[in-house]
Formats: sequence, structure tokens, C-alpha cells
Amino acid sequence: MNITHATILHPCQFTRSGLIGLLPANCEVLSTEKILQCHLHLLSENIPNLIILSLQGVDYSVIDVLSLIDIIYKENHQHRILIVIDIYRNSGLIDYLQETSSRIGFIDTQNSLSFITKQINELIVDNNPGLYSYNKKNVKVLSLRERQVLSGILMEFNYKQIAQMLSISSKLVGYYKRIALRKLGVKSMQSLLIPTNQLFRVTPVLTRN
Repeated sequence: MNITHATILHPCQFTRSGLIGLLPANCEVLSTEKILQCHLHLLSENIPNLIILSLQGVDYSVIDVLSLIDIIYKENHQHRILIVIDIYRNSGLIDYLQETSSRIGFIDTQNSLSFITKQINELIVDNNPGLYSYNKKNVKVLSLRERQVLSGILMEFNYKQIAQMLSISSKLVGYYKRIALRKLGVKSMQSLLIPTNQLFRVTPVLTRN
């Protein structure tokens, strides 16, 4: 993949700057903490992008990112995505993402600068589009209703409020929540929350000038 365009969505400005430093000098980069700006940019620039995403930010949740990933691949199958994630804490989410698309890679927040550089360089020299495919068969992806329920809970609405907004029963809210968590491979909503100290943690990326 010849990386000439990249999009970075991450809440930490210093981490975004560090990641930009790892990309080719001639690469055009959109760096933002706003998921809407990221989405609008990708819609307006429908060309192959390396997209680096933090799973959670100031104005968006994990569920918002899952929805964005789905939109990204429907718009352009040549996009490649790297997720900034704590590998050990989010193994269930990683399994889900790998099942829904084989073109997603992961940057472990515990990795060294040299390893992250190696990951990005591998994408730069990989020119074989046949290695990548969108949406494997028979994968149980989150439905729109399941995403709506999880988003409502993450926004701290109770079951009754969510039921009213979606015009369904409170019992169905609980049902959709259980099914969605099972698909994501997590046991509770707490697993979908990234602690603030991890969200803005200064990573080894920042040591690059």
C-alpha cells in the first residue's frame, strides 16, 4: 500500500503528532479528535487511506467507532485501518473486529516506538490487495438496534429512557444489550469503557521527534 493519505482519530494531540512523524514525509494527513470531522473527511476524500483510530474519544464511544468502521469499508474497500488499543484488556473486541474484517490491524498501547514503526512500514511495502477482504461470511455483526441500545447505555440513559426513544419495551432493551455484548465477546458494559488514564496516556510514540 502506497500511503499518500492518512487519517488519524485520537483524543490526544501529542499522540497524533507522534503518529504523523511515523508516516512518509509526502503523506497528506488529517489529524483530529472529532469523529464527525473524521467521517466527513473520508466521505469527501474517497481515496485509499491509512486510518488510525482510537477506540474511544472525548465525543465518541466504542460503538461509534464500530459504526464508523462499517461505513468506511462500505465507502472504499481499499482503506486500511489500525486501531490503537490495549491488547490485553480488549481481547473480546479484537476478536470481533478481526472476524468482521481482515483488513484491521492493531497498535498495542504497550508497544515500543520501533515496533509501531515496523507495523506502519509493513503496510507501506505491502502492495498485494488480494491479501485483504471485507466482511467474512457467517459473522454475527452488531445490528443497528443493538448499536443503538449500547450507545444509549454508554450515554448513561436508563432502560426506560432508551425504550421510549426506540419505541420498544424495556425488556427488549435488556435483550439487545445481552446479545450485543455476547457478539462483542465482553461480559459487561464496563469492558467498553476506556479509563481516562489510558485514553490520554502518553505512549512511546511521543518519544519520536
